Amino acid sequence: MKLLIPVVVVAIGVQVSDAVTPALSPQIVERAANHEVVQSVRLSPDGATLVTNRYIRIGNGINYRDSNGTWIPSIPVVRSYPSGVVCTGASYRVIISSTPPTVDLETSDRQRLILRPLSLGLFDPESGKSTLLASVKENCAAEVVSNRVVFRDAIDGGGLSASLVFRYEVGQFHQDIVFARGLPALPKGFGDKTRLEMTTEILQGPVPEKATHILRSESDAAKRARMAEPDLVDETLRWGEWVMPLGRAFDTAAPPTNAPPRAMAVPKRLIETDDHRRVLIESLDWNE
Repeated sequence: MKLLIPVVVVAIGVQVSDAVTPALSPQIVERAANHEVVQSVRLSPDGATLVTNRYIRIGNGINYRDSNGTWIPSIPVVRSYPSGVVCTGASYRVIISSTPPTVDLETSDRQRLILRPLSLGLFDPESGKSTLLASVKENCAAEVVSNRVVFRDAIDGGGLSASLVFRYEVGQFHQDIVFARGLPALPKGFGDKTRLEMTTEILQGPVPEKATHILRSESDAAKRARMAEPDLVDETLRWGEWVMPLGRAFDTAAPPTNAPPRAMAVPKRLIETDDHRRVLIESLDWNE
């Protein structure tokens, strides 16, 4: 799961002036939430004038306003306390508790989301069959590693062993599932289209806007009629400034190469259960 602030404007400019005092090094002369203007001054090749070079650096939430309303750079700080882990120093704030692992996130536009990861399971889109494999432990120890909060072996059962990792970054917040070993064999009764699903409950927060994208569709009419879920769908979720895009999975055990690791799509959908709970389901093809 990844939450981020989208940047929609890109601009680069160069300005020449002969009425500026030289700077010894590049300086930031203007800041905003998702961009900053960097300026440097040098002598022209003939030594007759001063040349001012400016460019605009952009990035999700690279600056935020302090208590005085002044724009300052985002520098993530993650600290552990007896009551939980507090993440500050960026345009949004997060408190992560351990019993059970729960994320309390205040977005840059002051919306509050409380999320609790629940379990890993299987779903067969052909038959509609599903099963629970493992649940997130009720009581986990949080370990702070730089800007990450790690719950080692937080998910255990059904032949699975995995850690929960939360990453507090500039303009982005991630919930990662890191498997400690290879996945077990697929149980009997599940077909080759089976998906591994991570379930996270949204305990509190406004209802997001949804944009639905079909990633894969069964084109055979006869097969579609027999399938419980013939289309693989991803929902982009938006809470004001904050967006949850398509997720990614990586094989961290693959031999290192110069090429980036192959990314596998992790689509998601937000559903409401029969007992009116809002649940985020992120899925990955088991065969992947």
